[in-house]
Amino acid sequence: MVWGKEPVKLLGRKVAYGILKRRLDTMWAKSGGINLIDVGNGFFVVRFYSEEDYWNVLEGGLWLLFDHYLTIHQWAPDFNAFGAEINKVTAWVRLPDLPIEYYDKQFLETVGDQIGKTLKVDMNTANRSRGKFARLCVELDLSKLLEAKYIVNGSTYYIEYEGLHMICFSCGRFGHVHDSCMNTSGQANSREEREGVLNQDGEENILGANEGSVQNMQEGGNQTVKGKEVISEYSKYSAWMVING
Repeated sequence: MVWGKEPVKLLGRKVAYGILKRRLDTMWAKSGGINLIDVGNGFFVVRFYSEEDYWNVLEGGLWLLFDHYLTIHQWAPDFNAFGAEINKVTAWVRLPDLPIEYYDKQFLETVGDQIGKTLKVDMNTANRSRGKFARLCVELDLSKLLEAKYIVNGSTYYIEYEGLHMICFSCGRFGHVHDSCMNTSGQANSREEREGVLNQDGEENILGANEGSVQNMQEGGNQTVKGKEVISEYSKYSAWMVING
């Protein structure tokens, strides 16, 4: 029996059929083989000959290949590889140089929810065993601008993205680089694009402490998580966002 027919795509990098097949045979075909079909536009359909392998892949978390995320999509009737878009991706995000007293699960989840949707905190971070950076697993909406910085109690900190190499330092979006950017102003033009950063009147928004939502400064006052104020900062983008190697 064959299990699944999930489309997969390596995010931000092209990969040849033979190379991908050999890698997936090693990574995914533990109990049985896999069948790989090239359907165009960088998408491949994977079918499993082992139910155990199938569920291990779907529930196995993040998959990285050549330091790029291998995205897995749910099959839908009339799937069109040339019309399919990848708008959501689960990625690891680093918060470097954060003082150790901020390595608090609730606080880090609040920061992560400002970046995207926090799914979990890395165990080394949760145990405070690694002080170089905090590490969060976050679901990102690639149709929106990526956050580059955030402010905690008046100090600005950078945000780094693992496995996302094609970030435009002009407009802050994933999927192209500065030289091919169509938005030469590098600014968000709509209220939706600046959601969670500035409100319609240009006032800075502050992340809510308990609700995990964005609140206006005038409406909610300075919100804190265990005495720590968190503010999203709309700012220029730069190479610190991309982790190489």
